[in-house]
Amino acid sequence: MTRRGWLRLLDVVLVVALLGLLLAVFASHLDVYLVFLGEQPEVTESAIDRYESRAVVGLVLAIASLGQAVVRRSTGGSVTFGILLLVMLATIVVFAVPNGRWTDRAPTPVQDQNYTPCFSGSNDCVGG
Repeated sequence: MTRRGWLRLLDVVLVVALLGLLLAVFASHLDVYLVFLGEQPEVTESAIDRYESRAVVGLVLAIASLGQAVVRRSTGGSVTFGILLLVMLATIVVFAVPNGRWTDRAPTPVQDQNYTPCFSGSNDCVGG
């Protein structure tokens, strides 16, 4: 097999591996959130660890694949792996475990234990 043939085989193996990791990230989401006629299960630490490891491996592999295609100056490979990198990023963001991982949640206000509500007309309010 020629050098060009080995590089084509490498590209095919990398594409298959990336597609498998895309499905693995999606499967991590389904493992937690796919429920039929029941309560939504609690998100466990192991589910979060599985999601994070699959996402990191997929992202690293996508970046490395794009890098090797760029170094080889393979236009088709660069386009293919660039698209796969974008799809991997979108999959990681959309199918995050736990849901809402990427949103900025406002902290819940802490209420003082000694707080007494002030009602209009009660004359018990601080300041009048």
